[in-house]
Amino acid sequence: MSEVKFTTGPWIRSIRGFQVLTYDSENGICELKDAKNEAEKIANAQLISAAPDMYEALKKPRQ
Repeated sequence: MSEVKFTTGPWIRSIRGFQVLTYDSENGICELKDAKNEAEKIANAQLISAAPDMYEALKKPRQ
């Protein structure tokens, strides 16, 4: 399988809820600014922070 081309996880949602960081909090993955309201920003950050775990889960059936 090809080498991953993204920052490996785990990723976490920041305490503020609008940023996605690496688990060690040394690298920012993204900051959500454009959303209808605070709840949507937090939901989007939670979904994005799950990306590395979802990637690993999607690989399993192929192995």
